[in-house]
Amino acid sequence: MATETIDQATLTQLAKSGEVRNARAVGCGTGWNIHVQHGIVERTLVAKLSGDMHVFSSFENVVTFLQGIGIARFDVDAEHYHASPDAGRAGSVPEPDEDDPDSYDEWLCAEVEASIDDPDPGLPHDEAMRQIRAAVFTD
Repeated sequence: MATETIDQATLTQLAKSGEVRNARAVGCGTGWNIHVQHGIVERTLVAKLSGDMHVFSSFENVVTFLQGIGIARFDVDAEHYHASPDAGRAGSVPEPDEDDPDSYDEWLCAEVEASIDDPDPGLPHDEAMRQIRAAVFTD
């Protein structure tokens, strides 16, 4: 079976129309990616900005994402998943050490990934800017 990629918008459309035959959460290192079968082709979910394979930082984020697009049943392949020693604990990525640029990179990547995985749509740009202006320009 050939493996191709799929973006979130296309996957959402296919899921809502009932055209996804099977979905799998696949462990990769300390994260998870999603594979779906549409027709005879298996596709791997890719990140919107980079086009690289989208890696969810937690299994809960995978479940929330899939349920959010209408896929409530899926398989799990944990063969290549390796839980980090801090898995499941709040604040598992410590605040960065200001003297260690690598710790900042790790922290920033974890924060960005958590934000990408967050199913909350957040604020529209105009509302966010209104709130910032109100906070900055208040007496």
